[in-house]
Amino acid sequence: MNLNLITLANIKMIVKTFPIKRIQIFKDEIVIYIDSSFILYFLVFLKYHTLCQYKILISLSGIDYIKKQNRFELVYDLLSVKFNSRIRIKLSINQLQMVESCENVFIAAGWFESEIFDMFGIFFFES
Repeated sequence: MNLNLITLANIKMIVKTFPIKRIQIFKDEIVIYIDSSFILYFLVFLKYHTLCQYKILISLSGIDYIKKQNRFELVYDLLSVKFNSRIRIKLSINQLQMVESCENVFIAAGWFESEIFDMFGIFFFES
């Protein structure tokens, strides 16, 4: 496994700090499943914590699993240039749930969120 030791230490710290549903390592990348109500806090933590510094939102995408109860899945891909590390955050929501916008944390999120709204009707709100 080619994962950074700093990244592995971060996983332990993240699990102690946030209510994580599941952590998975897929093709040497960390995938963290989190409840949608914590997404903004989690993204702020990942961006500004000195041991994380995931300062770039590479993409934000939506997936429609039409037969599941929580039909939609949102996927946030982040990059830490300082630690040469990527992390993927996933959350599942149903068609009636709203998700807090992260445009104030990552300016690029505005475009991604508007595209997801146009494609899937997922509403992002400002707090």
